[in-house]
Amino acid sequence: MSLFQNMNDLESLEDWRYWREDIERKCEIAGWRSLFGRHKTEPYNTDSSLENPNLDDDEYLTKRSWRRQQNKACDCIRSCLGLPALRLVKGKETVSEIMDALEKKYSYLYLRPSDKTMVLMKLMDDFNSLSLADCNNDVSKFTHRLFEIDDDMKLLDESCTLPEPFWINKLLDSLGPDFEIFCYFVSFKMQLLSGEG
Repeated sequence: MSLFQNMNDLESLEDWRYWREDIERKCEIAGWRSLFGRHKTEPYNTDSSLENPNLDDDEYLTKRSWRRQQNKACDCIRSCLGLPALRLVKGKETVSEIMDALEKKYSYLYLRPSDKTMVLMKLMDDFNSLSLADCNNDVSKFTHRLFEIDDDMKLLDESCTLPEPFWINKLLDSLGPDFEIFCYFVSFKMQLLSGEG
């Protein structure tokens, strides 16, 4: 399906969060969102002419149409996986089986403590080394990248995030001389708010 052709493959832990959001959004556009939720498991009904007055047409799936949707969705998801992830989902036949297996491998939630430490160290290194130049001198992109790092830290554990003054200081220090007046006023305002000025 052409909708999935331009997606980046899932290759690493760092890819997981945005890859998952992207795949879920594209599956929703393709009409398969219910396969992540209320239609995770195969329905009991077998007769396509069977009427159920309690269900909308969208909610009513026969086994045959459910299996067809599962096959299409699973094929599209597999087409967006790197080789290690593809090997991991071999033999999985439903969207929920595939996504559960991928989450256990690529989500920060399932990491061993020693692996979490390594990821945290990498995130701290990303934080410390990030510069405005890395973001093409675009303050918006730079700020967005700082928020991404913070979000990733919170995904590891809520206690892993840095206090707000670190983030503000990083932003102000990275802006450079072009933003000297802005930095001065932000620092002055922070002093007033904290009662030091």
